[in-house]
Amino acid sequence: MSFLKVFHEEGVDAAETFIQNHQDFTLNTRLTKMSRAGHQMLFVSFQGVNYVFKRFADTPADSFGRRLEFFLLNLFRDPALRSYQGALMLKEAGVPVIEPVACVTSRVGLGRVGVFVYLELPAIATLAEWHGENQTSPLVVDVFKQLAEIVRLMDRSKLRQTDFTMRNILVSQSSDESDRLSLALIDTDDVYQQGVGWLSGSIQLKARLWFLRRLRPSEPMSRVFLKAYLDKEYTEEALEQWLSIRKSNSNLIKKLKRRLKRK
Repeated sequence: MSFLKVFHEEGVDAAETFIQNHQDFTLNTRLTKMSRAGHQMLFVSFQGVNYVFKRFADTPADSFGRRLEFFLLNLFRDPALRSYQGALMLKEAGVPVIEPVACVTSRVGLGRVGVFVYLELPAIATLAEWHGENQTSPLVVDVFKQLAEIVRLMDRSKLRQTDFTMRNILVSQSSDESDRLSLALIDTDDVYQQGVGWLSGSIQLKARLWFLRRLRPSEPMSRVFLKAYLDKEYTEEALEQWLSIRKSNSNLIKKLKRRLKRK
């Protein structure tokens, strides 16, 4: 697709110009993210199908610190390719995830530029946003039981996602027109394979809980989720361990930044 080549080589502005000159394309949303390292996103319709184009690049719009961080983090890794491969790995394991379509990547000097393309999901919100408005109900319980099943599927294939948070899980209306909601994982650039079966029982459990340290539902839903996930292994002690791990892993600098922004 020539649009993909333009976006990859020239960035957002050139891609928008390309869209304006081609009737088969429609630009739905432009989004520039500044999390951890700069990346740009375009939500585009092509012949009636909605796609997300996610471009990883050291862009001039980013601050010097962000650009340096992106360069150092990706000197020996390729985030676009890893995103594509991570989505494929999760999909092959039966985990609900964004549908990968294509990936194009290259080096520019020592740096990298890459685009990961996937199908857009008709999501209501991220799980973090949705749970913020929905604390307890049979529907919320069902959603967190689904989340437990997703983690079990990842366990079976020994898969881990570095940034496994509720912000990186989308909530969508089920396609069967029922009231049921479905979940899907996004942000797949750090999916890797690692088992803990060789560890002893108690340490193995702590390792699994450590993987879940960035999931932070309300305490009632934490209990629902962990009971569904651990099943016969569940104990109140395990819940307390998980809550303790989550608390000890909190990022004080990020908390301070959020407070300053609110003020």
